[in-house]
Amino acid sequence: MKKVRRIIAVILALTLLLFSVSFAAFAEDSAEENLLTVMSYNVSGLPVVGAFQGSDYLPGPIKATALGKLLNNVEADIIGVQEDFNFHANLAAEMTNFPFKTFTSGPIPLGDGLNIFSKMPVYNIERNTWEKRSGVFKGATDELTPKGFLYSVVEIAEGVYIDFYVLHADAGGDDGSVAARRDNYRQLVEHINGRTHDRALIVLGDFNARIRDEKTDMLNLLIFPAGLTETWVELCNDGQYVPEPVFEEYEIGESIDKVMFKNGGGVEFEPVSIDMFKVLNENGGSYTDHHATRVVLSYTVTDNTSAPDELVEPTPHDTGFIAMLKAIFTALKLILGDLGNLF
Repeated sequence: MKKVRRIIAVILALTLLLFSVSFAAFAEDSAEENLLTVMSYNVSGLPVVGAFQGSDYLPGPIKATALGKLLNNVEADIIGVQEDFNFHANLAAEMTNFPFKTFTSGPIPLGDGLNIFSKMPVYNIERNTWEKRSGVFKGATDELTPKGFLYSVVEIAEGVYIDFYVLHADAGGDDGSVAARRDNYRQLVEHINGRTHDRALIVLGDFNARIRDEKTDMLNLLIFPAGLTETWVELCNDGQYVPEPVFEEYEIGESIDKVMFKNGGGVEFEPVSIDMFKVLNENGGSYTDHHATRVVLSYTVTDNTSAPDELVEPTPHDTGFIAMLKAIFTALKLILGDLGNLF
């Protein structure tokens, strides 16, 4: 009888051991499957001018429709877009593979051109206009739209939430534009550091500067104070933020369209790959003057994630006649006040 008990005990022990090994292997495989692909893309949705950006000319609505069809088949989980101004409806109508979308904030001069197309639920939309913008006729025309950053919460897996930012920084290389862009970064840092929760985040968009831009000083004004990790630096520059990289040595050069992240709230990200490409049609033509930046991130859920107290689904923005009229009146005042820089 004792021998039978010993044999049973050995069988049970071996079974538990095999189960533990199998479970560990399964857990390891599951961890490898925790991948998130995010993309930043400036879609050149400007009236008139946007039709000429990229290699192929198309009128705005037709171009947005064609671009939407191409983006709909891009391998990505979340796409954050900039300059999605006047033709959002055409773009969004084609992106059926991305069921979770933000509503447009309107055409120029009402809207900020920032939107999200996602395969994962998006909540708690908050649009923030830059406190400092520069340019009507001088530099870029940043003052004619409420450019800024869009904040949201995305559920990347069941019960796993991250903060997700899309931004479009002030453009232009003149002193006023550089000062505004530096202030944009300051404002974003304050928002990130002012959060009352420790949730992991991703911030992507058109930063209108590279790390080597000493005047803008992205490292000391944004990346370091906000505790961000820049994916191009991690993957293409061996994680070395200083000294200045020799950009010509890299097959993938640094872009102004960036993806950064910050770990926290039970979610740990690790960059896996980065590629920069133009979304091309069947003839090899492009519809924007930007490359898309796409990054694959692996993530591990290490603890209970920091869930929001409340989840609010996106709602339509006020793009009605009165709102548009106010925006036009504000833009006209800026234009009249800046006529001196036109000549």
